[in-house]
Amino acid sequence: MPTREDDARAALQSSIYDVLRDDWEELLRDWLVATIGEERAAIWGKPDTSVNLLADYARQVTTPGLYATPPEVRGPPGARPLIDRISTAGVWQRAQHVEYLAVGMVDCLVRPQVDPSGLLSARVVAPHNIYAIPHADDPTRPVVIWELRLREMLGNAGESVYLWTWDQYDVRRGREAYRIVAAEQVTLDHAVTAPTGEAVPQGATFAHGAGMTHLFIEDAPPDGFEGEAYPFRDHVGRAFLPWVWYRSMDTGSLWGTIYRQGPYRGTLNAALLSTYTLHSARDATGSMTLVFNAAEPGGVAGLAGTQAANRSLPVSPGSLLFLRSLDGSQPSVSQIGPGANLQPLAAFARSYMSATASRFGVNSNDLTNLSNPQSAAALAISDRGRREFAERMAPLFRRADERLVRLFGILTNLATGSRFHHEGYSVVYTSTTETPDEEKAQREQLAFERDAGLISQVDLWLTYHPGATREDALAALTRVQADEASLARMREAVDDDAGVVIPAEHAEDMRAAVDELAIVRDRIADMGDDIAIESIDEAIRLIMGDDDDDMAEE
Repeated sequence: MPTREDDARAALQSSIYDVLRDDWEELLRDWLVATIGEERAAIWGKPDTSVNLLADYARQVTTPGLYATPPEVRGPPGARPLIDRISTAGVWQRAQHVEYLAVGMVDCLVRPQVDPSGLLSARVVAPHNIYAIPHADDPTRPVVIWELRLREMLGNAGESVYLWTWDQYDVRRGREAYRIVAAEQVTLDHAVTAPTGEAVPQGATFAHGAGMTHLFIEDAPPDGFEGEAYPFRDHVGRAFLPWVWYRSMDTGSLWGTIYRQGPYRGTLNAALLSTYTLHSARDATGSMTLVFNAAEPGGVAGLAGTQAANRSLPVSPGSLLFLRSLDGSQPSVSQIGPGANLQPLAAFARSYMSATASRFGVNSNDLTNLSNPQSAAALAISDRGRREFAERMAPLFRRADERLVRLFGILTNLATGSRFHHEGYSVVYTSTTETPDEEKAQREQLAFERDAGLISQVDLWLTYHPGATREDALAALTRVQADEASLARMREAVDDDAGVVIPAEHAEDMRAAVDELAIVRDRIADMGDDIAIESIDEAIRLIMGDDDDDMAEE
């Protein structure tokens, strides 16, 4: 069962999730009240949610990210239909959002599903809706996953009735189970019909943890599928969790969201500073005037903030005001200028944002606009910084994506009776585009390393073909060398002006080649194919030179 630690972790993840969705005004309002008090927060006005460092960071480093171009998926023989189905289902387009959430929250989960018709889908599940138990020997691998899920039933009038449930998956040896249970005690205030068609009467009560599997899955027992009946098993009968866990950081533990607590609070404080800066800018448009020993002729009574009484009198340029002296005293006027110096205040806010960005792991050299007050974005990261980040993330996401492809194969086999392979899949990401200057610098660096003997030609080829194997590189380079050797022989045999120049060591080989072509020409001549004959004559002339036309004629 979820513990207090799980509740605290889920609360933090839920707050970060709201920030990443840009749905955090209420969250920021609560932060302002907790930090400066309710009265001052009311004076500052509406919180400024446009400054969102955490969302800007996650969006910047994942644009274009790993999935701007769908990755290349390689598989064993017969895997092409499965790979095409995954692409057609839009899985790689949705993976862009998964990458964004995983970077912002460290963790994000995907539940692959396949219906009996073979239709694929990938459901993105935020981590605050997940409770999990890790493997005893590998804390990064879950053996139990509970998903908090809102499920729908239909009322008699066709209206939707929603219930919170736990979808529970357990693959511990001897305890395999998949069940759907009530996440809270609920009593139905009217009759409903479950997705399986079963009628549930008005007043039916489901206690917390009560079995509800039979209401959502046909022919299922109320307590779910247990033991050998566990439905998610591979071709050898091994139970598996139909889940993919995406991580942007391998901490060696199941959850990594705690590593976003500092940046999350920094984002709240940056928004607080921006809210105060805007409040100060509004107040800096004019000054305050105090009048002593004079009574105003009228005005509107009100309260400043929540306590102090005041009276205001709206005026406009050109107005004449007649004030009455109090007790015959000489009236006096005092003017108070704007209460904030905007320039240093804005500079401090930018400095704080830069310091907060460094907590995300962003190199200061990759921040392109925090020193520019004209910039519209709270955070901008250079193309080089984004590319280096994508290179660091690629191994983590490749591991998850390859598991996703394997699970789609297994689930398709279970749902449709197909026989796709369970292993042998690889995912290759398309490198992000470099600027011409960066490409030139990389070429020069690689050439230096090759000439210095630091890398081989195979290493150089692999640099330009990420995801390929050394065997692929050797085959490609061998083919290139063979082509170059053939071209070299042709260049040696043909002189641009004088015709044939045959080195002594190649003369015998060239003569043999001409003899073979002559034999082929004689056979084709009997068939009357003039075009083929002309092609062979041209080849002989290229080999032997224009002075040997008589040989071709023979």
